[in-house]
Amino acid sequence: HPFLVNYVRYDAHFRCWCKTIKQETSTKHGNNSRMWVHPDIIGVYFPYEELDNTTRALLNTLDQNMIRIYSFELKWELNLGNVRQSFFQALSNSGWANEGYLVATKIDNDAIEELRGLSESFGIGVVRLCMEDPSQSEILFPSRTRDGLDQMMLDRLVSENKDAMDLVTSIIEISKIEKVLPDRFDPVQDAELLTSHW
Repeated sequence: HPFLVNYVRYDAHFRCWCKTIKQETSTKHGNNSRMWVHPDIIGVYFPYEELDNTTRALLNTLDQNMIRIYSFELKWELNLGNVRQSFFQALSNSGWANEGYLVATKIDNDAIEELRGLSESFGIGVVRLCMEDPSQSEILFPSRTRDGLDQMMLDRLVSENKDAMDLVTSIIEISKIEKVLPDRFDPVQDAELLTSHW
């Protein structure tokens, strides 16, 4: 998790703050039911650090919210034996977000073409996470961007998981003050420190 948090915080595509969604904070019992609803990590991009106040005021006047929400499902390895189940798990628990991603540290060459076809068909992106240097991670296949959030799926996630509820509450508060509150998210650890323990 810390490697992905570091990567997506500094990567130009994401630039997001992350929160781990722990399954044990879910009101639903049984790993089988939770694995199809809850992503491992939710990332949030806030425009407040990059846009001028005047630009933000105009976007607010036009009712254009620039906040983007990303959903990440993490796997250690993807191979022909687990690639389809892993992908459809990511699709199930990421379909509500602006962009959804399946993330793995190891992806067998045999699984790449399978992932390409699934990504093109269903819109879930794929990220290869580099454990030696998070900045060298790469988006193999981009997610299809959705302008809106799936309200029913988001409501289910929030109503069933305390971490998700806390995150949504933080997003609402941050959007009101237009200032990111880093302590509401997972800490972004230094890449050199991460890789020194790897």
